[in-house]
Amino acid sequence: MSNKLAGGVKASLFVAMAVALGACATTPKQETAPPAQTPAASAPAPQPSAPESQAASTTPEAISSYEVNRGDCLWTIAGQSQIYGNPYEWPLIYKANSAEIKHGPDLIFPGQQFSIERGASSAAVDRAMHYAKTRGAWKLGVEGSADRAYLRGE
Repeated sequence: MSNKLAGGVKASLFVAMAVALGACATTPKQETAPPAQTPAASAPAPQPSAPESQAASTTPEAISSYEVNRGDCLWTIAGQSQIYGNPYEWPLIYKANSAEIKHGPDLIFPGQQFSIERGASSAAVDRAMHYAKTRGAWKLGVEGSADRAYLRGE
């Protein structure tokens, strides 16, 4: 097998292993708008399962901890409505759980239990979002100098 072909096979194997472990990049290559939501034409209106006096709220309740599932990454966790509702706030999870996230923010594992910081100052949220948008190059499973600088508050 030629070296070029062997390198391609190795790269494909690495990507397959990363997907199997549930890793994903925490910063997108470019910002894109979410897909437009269109209501289903023939879908019936949902019926409340509880009596009218006990109807559930339409806003999910905020949670203070999260167990990582297969396929999760900090980006998708932070984007969940019961977490932050904004994927760019993923560095808040990273900073709050840096002792648990030992191989950089791009490699987390199913079963890890993360605490979700509530009540972060607007300055902390702004700093996290700025970091998420300007982080630069990253390598799967490696905590880079930008990651360490963010954790130190630089």
